[in-house]
Amino acid sequence: MAKLDHFMALPYSIQIVPGECTDGSSCFLARVMELDGCESHGDTPQEALENLEEAKRLFLESLLKDGIEPPLPAAATRVS
Repeated sequence: MAKLDHFMALPYSIQIVPGECTDGSSCFLARVMELDGCESHGDTPQEALENLEEAKRLFLESLLKDGIEPPLPAAATRVS
C-alpha cells in the first residue's frame, strides 16, 4: 500500500475539458496525461476531478498488482 500511496501523491498532469457523455449530455472530461487510459467525467470540473482521483487509484492499483511500474509525472504542473 505504501507504493500505491507514493504514486498517488505524485504531481501527475491533469487535463479537464468540456465534453459530451455517452448519452449525449454535456459533462466535463478529466484525464491523467501520463497514464494512458486513466479518465473520468463529471457534471462539473470539480466532480470530474474527484472522480478522476478514484479512477487514478484503481488504475495505479491495477498496474502495481500486475507488476508494472507506473510512469512518473512529466511535470509538476496541472493543465486545465
